[in-house]
Amino acid sequence: MAEAATENGQEGAVISDTDRDAMHILPLSVLPLQTPTLRRARLIKNARLQGVVEIFDDIETGSGQVDIEGLPKEFEWPESPPHPDLILMRQLGLLPSYDVYSLRVLLRENDIPISDLTALQLSDSKKKELTEYMTMFTRPLIAEIYGSEDMDIENFEQVIALFRDPDVKKAKEQLEVMAKKLDIELIEIPKFLEDYGDVFLSLSYYRKCLDEIEPIISAFLDALEELQQN
Repeated sequence: MAEAATENGQEGAVISDTDRDAMHILPLSVLPLQTPTLRRARLIKNARLQGVVEIFDDIETGSGQVDIEGLPKEFEWPESPPHPDLILMRQLGLLPSYDVYSLRVLLRENDIPISDLTALQLSDSKKKELTEYMTMFTRPLIAEIYGSEDMDIENFEQVIALFRDPDVKKAKEQLEVMAKKLDIELIEIPKFLEDYGDVFLSLSYYRKCLDEIEPIISAFLDALEELQQN
């Protein structure tokens, strides 16, 4: 993994799009960890779906993994009190998924600061892949405001643009109704919709992941049925 300097001057790993978009990989360079070697590692879900720290990953040498409870011995941390990095890693290890949306929730709930919030975003290529799925979730909202689903939308920023500059009288009237229902000013509607941008993207992301694994699950269930009949 390539290394680079982060905003706070710490050395960290450059995040690849593969790691950024994965549900089972968390590049630890995005977290406020004190241990330099740990910041260059990744937290992954292994074949047993357990959270382990991957110190290195190479085609020739394989994956060097350390159990979270084995970190004190690996880095010579004192047993008591628990090292701050160990406390954080234990919290992360309990997560069922390491996708950016689950991470945002955990970090927000535990007041864990992140110096570079862009690290907790899907790659541009992945966002583009999600356009079809995102449109499926945003179309009803557009139809509610504009009275038509016939809109050329390629990304969520274009959805926001529609509400920033409504070009039809009916849209403005519907926006005023929405603002009244939400008990906010009309000018606050774009910001309100922006805050829900992650919701649209996360729904699209999980739906795409489900569609990708559905054939595998179906094949597995069919195989189980064959085994039971044999």
